[in-house]
Amino acid sequence: MADPTFEALGNYARAAQAKVVKVPLTSAYEHDLEKMAAVPGAGVIYICNPNNPTASITSKDKVRAFLQSVPQSTMVLVDEAYFHYADSPDYESVIPLVQMRPNLIVARTFSKIYGMADCDADMESRSLASSRR
Repeated sequence: MADPTFEALGNYARAAQAKVVKVPLTSAYEHDLEKMAAVPGAGVIYICNPNNPTASITSKDKVRAFLQSVPQSTMVLVDEAYFHYADSPDYESVIPLVQMRPNLIVARTFSKIYGMADCDADMESRSLASSRR
């Protein structure tokens, strides 16, 4: 997982006796996906995009390249809880990629709590429709 990032997932992993490896963000405050992928024996790689607490975005091109390079045996959890604040052409949801990447899990941990349920449903239906074209 990145450092800093949303800490709850790391806390849950440690409670389950998993080893948590923190990888510092790059100087541009992006996830250092290359270093994250290089962690030996990584079972799950956690990406919070947009990141919490930095509000930074790891670009869609870097995320796509990373997802293509990660072995299928490594699960990738992308937390898009704050996707509705990502107002940048460099950001895209990875929901459409789930169909092609069985090791990809996408979560939106808090968006429904804060009244974003309609936004989630709209984004998901648009993503699924565009992935079927």
